[in-house]
Amino acid sequence: MDVYWKFREAYKKASDLKKKQDDYCSLALAGKWKDLEDFPEDLQWEALVDVVRGRVKVNAHCYEAVDLDAWDTSCCPLRNKQQVTPFIWEKQRNYNLGAVRYKREAYRSSEFAPRILAEHAIRVLLKSDHPVANSRHLLYEAQQAYYYGLPENLAIASVTSTAAEVMGIDHRTGYIKKGESFATGVSVSAADTIVQEWMLVSDIPFSGRENFAHSPVDLVIWDSHPLALGATPSQVFIDGIPQLESAHIVHKPAIFQDLPKVPNFDKEAAEAIEYEGLPPIAPQKRLPATTVFTNITSIYMPTDDSVELNFSIDDVSGKGVAIVRDGLLVCSGVHADCLSTLDASAATFFDLEGGSIAPGLTSFGSPLGLHHIQEEDSTNDGDVFDPFVGKGAPKILGDSAIVRAVDGLRFGSRDA
Repeated sequence: MDVYWKFREAYKKASDLKKKQDDYCSLALAGKWKDLEDFPEDLQWEALVDVVRGRVKVNAHCYEAVDLDAWDTSCCPLRNKQQVTPFIWEKQRNYNLGAVRYKREAYRSSEFAPRILAEHAIRVLLKSDHPVANSRHLLYEAQQAYYYGLPENLAIASVTSTAAEVMGIDHRTGYIKKGESFATGVSVSAADTIVQEWMLVSDIPFSGRENFAHSPVDLVIWDSHPLALGATPSQVFIDGIPQLESAHIVHKPAIFQDLPKVPNFDKEAAEAIEYEGLPPIAPQKRLPATTVFTNITSIYMPTDDSVELNFSIDDVSGKGVAIVRDGLLVCSGVHADCLSTLDASAATFFDLEGGSIAPGLTSFGSPLGLHHIQEEDSTNDGDVFDPFVGKGAPKILGDSAIVRAVDGLRFGSRDA
């Protein structure tokens, strides 16, 4: 709070100076020059006066609700998926969101934050937090936001036009508009010409390609839909000049140009708000003994020393089905083979929408299952005392004690 007091004190001084300047200008414009002294100005507060006037934008790095209350900003960027409390965020209008529960202030996070904020008319922009998250992978943030429910247009705008507007440079970048200028002042028709010429002359030595730069355009050509995972730049134009001398281009199937299909997360997004970012992780109910998975593309099953393909729609016609009873796979194949004798009323059905079934992935490492919030010492398993380093074990254990940590597990953690 002492920091915010200093901020507010500074804003108060800047506001007072702005009022004096406005009063001076009002008198001058009215021709009342008598008794007017020098124009009120103070170099120390000059920049902040422009902030108060709205001429300079403030980018404040915020984490919690108390941070938002302290600012009236143009942009308050956060990392990946942040807290999802719309009534607090409605006080501001432009935010970046981002990712994991690695510290206390990011603990109540949600992958649905971009979608939820957008539904409350809050503009969302995404950033990389470079070098923590490499800025070259910025588009991946938009891909994640789209996957978890942010509409296609808003996901793309979050790293283009919305970001340009918030930064105050949308008059020269962030858009591609038909018949109008975009980027650094190039019309769409001119951009099309540049791209076509790049395609036509791609075999010309790189050193000669700058001759084809007619306009100062900044443009990225992607090899697939920008919101498709794995989308990769085929070429980058800066001031109309191609930047990749010998780009490695993989020609992908035409389907990669289509907007990716994503699951429906309406229920999960609603729970993120209902439980303030901490939806229950325990099972909600006990399922019947028989579970049926439909519309399966493939099934992989473990063998003695490997995982092998057990079923694929390449081998049969139509989507597959799998029946699990008491945790064991009892039937897999086409619908007719497995469902003919099934009592549907005693089973739970899950539509995988063309997905696959495979053994669960297992990870390992010393912190796995022991850390709750990575950067909060009070939620970790602590240090193992080493008698050969530092002070060793506590005196209560004696002079000859050696502590050996064999294994451990923390139940109910969201970061296990």
